[in-house]
Amino acid sequence: MRGGQSSTVRYIIDGKHVVIEAPTNFGSQYYNYKKTFSTVLLILVNANYKFIALDVGGYGKSSDGGIFANSVLGRRLEAGTLDVSKDRELPGSEVTTSHVIVADEAFPLKTYLLRPYPGAELRHDRRIFNYRLIRAKRTEDNTFGILAKKFRVYQRRLRAKTQNTDKIILSTCILHNFICDLHQDPINVTAGTLIPKEIVTNVLENLSHQGGGGTFDEGEI
Repeated sequence: MRGGQSSTVRYIIDGKHVVIEAPTNFGSQYYNYKKTFSTVLLILVNANYKFIALDVGGYGKSSDGGIFANSVLGRRLEAGTLDVSKDRELPGSEVTTSHVIVADEAFPLKTYLLRPYPGAELRHDRRIFNYRLIRAKRTEDNTFGILAKKFRVYQRRLRAKTQNTDKIILSTCILHNFICDLHQDPINVTAGTLIPKEIVTNVLENLSHQGGGGTFDEGEI
């Protein structure tokens, strides 16, 4: 992961809440603790700010960890059927190690998935570890910043039928990847440039995590 200064991090996983109009008949499922309605986009991104796999359509009341556990993406990672953590040589070395996915504290610790150490009073080495994970996770924040800046549908409440909302989100992610392929270096990834979060305020939300579940549309891009 170039911007995050980690040679063993291959992907970042996270869930983002997209603010929507209250769905008919299912409003309570999408109602989150911030008193808005949202659908959750669970994504796997790489160091080039591209979406590798995603789940769209999670209920706003659900936690990232709950959505992950119930998603096809989560089940395939658990079963080892996605090529994300195979052993590889470190750059400039003959040392072989497994690549990993970085997540926040909402996700479970796995052999293929790293999350920060919990707690405030941590040893120095654990604080450094958490700092490195946070730096690596900037890539995911940048990816959503780029997505929201390119597609203004994310800069306001998304008004569409529930089934169309998922299609709109999926379409923008596919187009985002297409644009990234056309323009190989949309931002300076080696410098770890950070897109300001202000451009996605109230649209792509990092919400606190609550229990729940949902149904999703799965895609590998």
